[in-house]
Amino acid sequence: MNPALRRILLDPSRQTPLLVYAEEDLVRNAQGLFQGIRETFFGALSVHFALKSCYRLPVLRSLHALGAGVEVMSLNEYRLARAIGFSGPEILVNGLGRPEVLLEEACSDANRIILDCLEDLRHLHGRPRVGLRLKVDLSDYPHKPYARESKLGLRWDSPELRAVLDRCADLELDLLHVHLASEETDAGLFVHALERLCEYRGHLERQGVSIRSLDLGGGIGSLEEAEARALFSTIGAAFTRCFPEGELLLEPGRYLVNSAGYVAATVTAVKRDGERAYVATDAGTNTLMPHREASYRLCHPPSTPGQDGSPVALVDGITSLSSTVIPELRLDRLPSPGDRIILGHCGAYTTAMSQFWAFDPIPVAFFTREGELVNDLSRDQIEGARRLLLGV
Repeated sequence: MNPALRRILLDPSRQTPLLVYAEEDLVRNAQGLFQGIRETFFGALSVHFALKSCYRLPVLRSLHALGAGVEVMSLNEYRLARAIGFSGPEILVNGLGRPEVLLEEACSDANRIILDCLEDLRHLHGRPRVGLRLKVDLSDYPHKPYARESKLGLRWDSPELRAVLDRCADLELDLLHVHLASEETDAGLFVHALERLCEYRGHLERQGVSIRSLDLGGGIGSLEEAEARALFSTIGAAFTRCFPEGELLLEPGRYLVNSAGYVAATVTAVKRDGERAYVATDAGTNTLMPHREASYRLCHPPSTPGQDGSPVALVDGITSLSSTVIPELRLDRLPSPGDRIILGHCGAYTTAMSQFWAFDPIPVAFFTREGELVNDLSRDQIEGARRLLLGV
């Protein structure tokens, strides 16, 4: 963590919980992706940030400046992307069962649109550029949760796929899409998906449909710099082998922003229960909603490796058995109520999933590469948002 940012987060005069995004971490993650791919693949590359993972304006502006596009799935996300300055093929309209007005606006702006069912075709006009999401057989990966049934994608041998293809005759269908992962760090899964898409591309080419782009979707987990370069280099090498003249698309969300988000929190209570201690903080469900794919980390105070130290669970204070932020840590010394802690890997799905669940908007700031802390929401704006949400 940047030392200047650490001092800011530990400043006792700052209100907690406070979520800060570090621009230098965003840049590092983006560079890991682009440099890793470019080690082995030199063709067309489009990266669309999965907007659902973070709605913060400075984050989106920074990613736009780095050359990323954006993937949206709702009308509000679409209009947020347009307000930031994304347009045309920079916007990938994804999802399932999108509203009519979203598809109409996407057609008018010449955005790329992913099709996943017949209903998606009913509100298209003109000759939009579209992609087709397919299901990929994951029987070779039975331990992956997404090897089971998924709502996403059309089976290659399904009547609905044939009906969609028939309806695409008047559209510019040039892309095949797959989304089969979440918090995934195994490059082999993406290579497997790529090889299957190339097989389907061959079948379509023989039917007179020219596919120029393959989209491996999102679901890439948080990775250290060397791990990221290795994963993306492997994906790039597979693409060079399978489809060197094609365009590669990726839709990272968590990978780009998760490790760039830090939360300063204050300890509100410490409860001992036998050998274990429960440490409650004010960065609970209102900020860091517990969810299956979270990977929150304690940055300060440092945790103890291995089995040394006291076992600690970091929790919030609500009466829910599942509301555990970090299930198990080892600490040399238990914190006390009033102590400040810093959590990392808090940048993905933090405010997008949690703050409105608890009707409690929180302060969010952006730490620029120049060392400036830029507030995204003022205290008055936060109070106004709370009143609006609660209807009071």
